[in-house]
Amino acid sequence: MLQAIEANRQCYYILEVLIVLTLRILSLTREDHLKAHAVRLLQTCRAVAFRWVQGLEESLRTTTDPTEIVGVRRSLLRVAALCKMTFDVDEVRLPQLLTTSEDIMLWTMASITIETNTPGASDVLPKDLQRLLLRSTRLTQVLYGRVQSLLTAANDTGLDGAVSRIWSAFQSQAHTWDYLGQQTGRWVCKKTLSRPDVETQTVFYNILSGELLVDGRPLGSLPKSYTSHPLFIRLFGAQILRVSSSDAAGMLYMTAEEIYGHRMYFTMEGEDLVIRAKHASANIELIAPGHFADDLPAIFVDDYTHWLNLDTSVIELRPLRQKWTTADQNWRLIYRPQGKSYLESQDARLVDLRSRTCQNTVDVLGGLESPRFMHITRSFDGTYTAFLPRLGFHFFRNGNGDLECQELRKIVDPNQSLGSMVGLESRLVLCANGDRAKELDRVVLIPQGTVSVRRRGDHLAVSVKTEGRNVYCLRYQHDAILHRLVGDGSITSRLYQAYLHALTSYTLPDPLTGYLGTEQSLKLLEEQSLRCCKPLESAEIDMLNCIAALTPHRVFYPPHLRVMQQITWHNVLSPLAQHNDFATLAAKILAHGEEFCMFYQDLLTNESLESRGDEALLQRAKIRNSTYLNVDFGGNEWNTDHDYEYAARDSELPSARSVRVYTMSSNVMRWRGALLVRSQLAATWKSWGRVDGFNLDFDLSQPISELLTLDLASTWGSLYRLCRSATREESVYKVLFLFAQISYGSRVTTLNDLMILLAFATNPVLHCLQPFPNYQAYTLSNGSVPTDYKLEFTVNQYVMPYTPPRSDMSISESKQDYADYENLSAANVRTAVTFFLNQWPTPQPASITASSVKWLKTEGLQNPVNNLFAESYKNRLCESHLGLIQKTIDTTNIVTLNNKYTPSRWQQLDPIPRLDVNKLLPTLPSVMASRSPSLPLAIAAFVETLDTKAPTKNADLRALIMRYKKGKGEDYSIQRAQYERDLLASLDAFQGHRETVMPDSITHSIKARVPGSFDDCYAHHVSELESLGHRLDPQTPMHKLLELT
Repeated sequence: MLQAIEANRQCYYILEVLIVLTLRILSLTREDHLKAHAVRLLQTCRAVAFRWVQGLEESLRTTTDPTEIVGVRRSLLRVAALCKMTFDVDEVRLPQLLTTSEDIMLWTMASITIETNTPGASDVLPKDLQRLLLRSTRLTQVLYGRVQSLLTAANDTGLDGAVSRIWSAFQSQAHTWDYLGQQTGRWVCKKTLSRPDVETQTVFYNILSGELLVDGRPLGSLPKSYTSHPLFIRLFGAQILRVSSSDAAGMLYMTAEEIYGHRMYFTMEGEDLVIRAKHASANIELIAPGHFADDLPAIFVDDYTHWLNLDTSVIELRPLRQKWTTADQNWRLIYRPQGKSYLESQDARLVDLRSRTCQNTVDVLGGLESPRFMHITRSFDGTYTAFLPRLGFHFFRNGNGDLECQELRKIVDPNQSLGSMVGLESRLVLCANGDRAKELDRVVLIPQGTVSVRRRGDHLAVSVKTEGRNVYCLRYQHDAILHRLVGDGSITSRLYQAYLHALTSYTLPDPLTGYLGTEQSLKLLEEQSLRCCKPLESAEIDMLNCIAALTPHRVFYPPHLRVMQQITWHNVLSPLAQHNDFATLAAKILAHGEEFCMFYQDLLTNESLESRGDEALLQRAKIRNSTYLNVDFGGNEWNTDHDYEYAARDSELPSARSVRVYTMSSNVMRWRGALLVRSQLAATWKSWGRVDGFNLDFDLSQPISELLTLDLASTWGSLYRLCRSATREESVYKVLFLFAQISYGSRVTTLNDLMILLAFATNPVLHCLQPFPNYQAYTLSNGSVPTDYKLEFTVNQYVMPYTPPRSDMSISESKQDYADYENLSAANVRTAVTFFLNQWPTPQPASITASSVKWLKTEGLQNPVNNLFAESYKNRLCESHLGLIQKTIDTTNIVTLNNKYTPSRWQQLDPIPRLDVNKLLPTLPSVMASRSPSLPLAIAAFVETLDTKAPTKNADLRALIMRYKKGKGEDYSIQRAQYERDLLASLDAFQGHRETVMPDSITHSIKARVPGSFDDCYAHHVSELESLGHRLDPQTPMHKLLELT
């Protein structure tokens, strides 16, 4: 069974069961042979567990995932505890299992493993693992005495072997371990061997806890400040290193095991981590890459480790994938403090980034790649090479002095003008070598990345930002014959080209294509080659999103009203370049690919195009903008399908609101003293409730929105003050605009109240009346006389509460006493009401004495009574003044004026005739459907008699057909008979055909007639073209007018 599970460390449950059963058998059996077998089985289980521990420790050193590290540590704890469990036997059997140095080595190795990997909070471990660890702790306490005696024995090397396995550099100075006594925590110690380049160190081991220290420091992992340092992560990642106290001067820690033949040393100098390595051949130190950020290309900084040889002061650049291996072909930085330092390999030397040679190269290739990612080298034979590692291109200077691309076999074109994509900075134009080839064989390289646009004077500057280790470069052939750029045919190439054309659009057409950049982009997006038969990939959808984003975003503002719209434009591009068809065409391309989703389940994505707003607004914008666009690029979108007649207020029949405004404005302008309406002011005020504003001036600076919703009750007093002080000479237009706006408000249903206010300004009698009493507001609905009910209600609020005179009263006595209280209090209330009413009219009645109404709280009663009398008295004065005004109104004649509103002729606009561009402009189907012209008859071509010959009669073929015809049998059918007749007919036609035989040489008569016949054919050709052109010319006056424009 052990052989079956030994190769699988996940079978530790089986191993645990096997150990538990063996221990149980060993404690119960009395058979010597069974005991011997059990002891051997425990030793075998112990060996298996120890091999698992070694394998798990190796996995722990190479694992970088934090979750996996936790799992490996727990497995180490479990297996180490199982290893120690094999020692859990009776004392009489212990010499058979714990005696030799090998046994001590396994015991201490398991103890050290448990101590190193146990977390600070053991309650996070599984319950079964916690039980195993508790059993291991108990067993350590039980076997402490035997382990201590074996460790300090003169000839025991078990602990030395355990320490050597953990710390491979350990070499002991003495043969025995010194026991420090129980007062020191039950430690044993031993000094290491002293060597010329290595200091002596003291190793401590705790017998109970399994803790191992070197010079007082744990032989375990590095502090977190070390492992979280960027330099450590760059070299080791999340790898866990077993370290001890360093034996080298100036270093604090060193690795317990060699890493690819290197002994690693660590220390901190301030916030900088120092990492050194000892190898058989050299002592090296790792240099942080930040020291070279401004001096070396980015690839040499980011993708290499920089090892300084402490003996030679040479820095070797090793690739990250080969960071532990030195090689002759690696780049080496030769540092010379007093001279010129340089970076070189076996066959070349890197050109300094600040040199003139490098700057000249960057000026040429800078549009294709950033200088940080260029490797410009000079070989030892004098050849300069520019390597672009992210793009995979090598450029060298050829024999003609031109910069040539090694992969494409083309040179950098001295003329970088492309005739298209004007303003694109991230590009490089190459051409073939040769004068004629430079014109016909040109290619432009454009890196693919994040495109950004900025304004540069009157034009735009478009650049591409590239990221990552690998950058894809798109190539476009410059077709000077068909005036276009041709990509590699992929969807990504075409979409990228369309996007760049759109961004670089200008008001003038491109010299190469003859179209605006926007028009060329739309042409590319309309091509059928973009309608692929599979769903688009994520990168292609991202490109479509970029293209669709060129269409302005349009939404209703606010969304629920659908009256106004909010448009988000690109802050750099011209509005004419932000075409509405970009979003439409991008959506069509995506939708076409999604039709084939059922055949490509593995390519399905949840990505979609970002919405450009409300579809109705986008469609309306396309129709409105079509007036300014070319007919081939959105100019034919105009239609009247969504139009409706706008009912303007000045052209429709007069509404009630407009009639009110007209009536009020007319009366203000006339400023006549005659009354136009008759109104009952007192009744109106009572229906309003509170009428306010008599001590305030009307605020003429109020916005129109507030005047349209003005509450007359709250502003009547201030409007009254305004009208009483108004004169025709000074206030007519002020009152006109104010009252016209109020009349148009939704809260005004009749002009009676405003007309009365206007009368205070225009009627001399009302204008000369005394003003209202000096109060802020009036509430006539509260009444102008303090009634009995109101006074009684007020006085009742101040009746003293009932208090029984004695607590020992009977029920009948209590009832009688309470009835007397009610009668007396009611009489007091009536007395007080009579007392106050007898003083009316007065704004402030005299106070009632407490002796006359002993059941009332007179000290608080006077204030509410005074308030009631003051309010009633104020309303009484107001009603008196309103009565005077009402008498004046009633005695004044009412004049009826004709204020009927009639729109003027100029206000009644006629509908504007509109032209439908789809009906106005001729289309290709309409032109082709017109009647064809009558072309002249074809000229008679010269005829030359040529020899003819008939094919040779084939008697054998006829005989074969006849033999087939004679072979009739049972399977003879109608189809076979028809087939025989067809064969004979075909043979007769073949024998009757005569072929034209071309002469061996042209006769003299043909040579003489060719020139004349050519002239006749050419004249006939010209005549036909003129007839066709005349038929296709504009025929109607409108079409002819368009031709002239």
